[in-house]
Amino acid sequence: MTTASRTIRPYQGLSSLSTVFDNSTLHFGTDLCYAHKRLHVELHPHEFLLRPVALEWAPDDGAFQAFLERVRHGLRAAELEPSTVELVVITKSSYLKLADLVFRRRASDLAALPRRVEITRSQARALSAPFSGFEILVAFALACHLPRAALKPFRKGTWLTRATFGVDTRLSHVVFSPVPLTPEIRTSLKIGAKATRFIDLDHHDITLPVESQEEPKFYVDAELLAQLNVRRSSPISKALQAQLALDFVSTIIRHAYESELTGFRYAEIRSSLLGSVVRMLAGESADESKNNEMLAMILDRPTQAIANIEHVFNVTKMYTDALTSEEDS
Repeated sequence: MTTASRTIRPYQGLSSLSTVFDNSTLHFGTDLCYAHKRLHVELHPHEFLLRPVALEWAPDDGAFQAFLERVRHGLRAAELEPSTVELVVITKSSYLKLADLVFRRRASDLAALPRRVEITRSQARALSAPFSGFEILVAFALACHLPRAALKPFRKGTWLTRATFGVDTRLSHVVFSPVPLTPEIRTSLKIGAKATRFIDLDHHDITLPVESQEEPKFYVDAELLAQLNVRRSSPISKALQAQLALDFVSTIIRHAYESELTGFRYAEIRSSLLGSVVRMLAGESADESKNNEMLAMILDRPTQAIANIEHVFNVTKMYTDALTSEEDS
């Protein structure tokens, strides 16, 4: 049972529904993520993209029947007809700026609800974001408009209860969501029409905590970004996503070297963008000594650090897969 805080809805009668997802689980390969939690994984991009994804409403058949009964009881307490409510599953990627409705089922049809719902990448574009991870939102929401009533939900789409499951990668806190590089932005930044990306670290100190300052701006050609989203699962799209992520991290490494940062230890920059890059190189389980060693590599031998980042991203496989797919087509 989770102890996560929940948003209080301004409606009467919904308290019985507030905990219905507490025993639900997201399966990401062999890893589990519980409701209202986030799972951190260290995987190469191709491994991330091969992992099956499934939602399990309850851990066993007995618990599943209890889940269904809690939903029915909650709807009765809220004085809502099951036919006016639906269970929805939405996958989201802040990096790719995507959201897909991948599953829906009317509450009046819960008897046919499977205990486990498989989610495929053909349904959910967000699952094809190995450099930033994804989030899954599950909710019971109104499926239609209802007559207005005091302290009662009435608008279609209003959620009655919900839960989120997050999967983060080692890049999730390093590679920020790209901003479309439009003609207007090109003009203001004095960037040529054929440039594909621009990374602006101007107002961001890579040695200070990320949350305490403005995020770096990661501009990517608007048309290229749109094509990457459309062809998100293709080998060439995955290779380009890997290259864009590599470009972003390489810029941080070069900036650290060119800023002539000296005397820093990992403990001082742990919560910063530079600290995230250090952990990427060293691995999340690395000790303080290893992290300091990787920081020294960045500050003294940036080209070596960038080469090792290519290893982390497994860029060679991405490029090989892209070239092979072209030969086969």
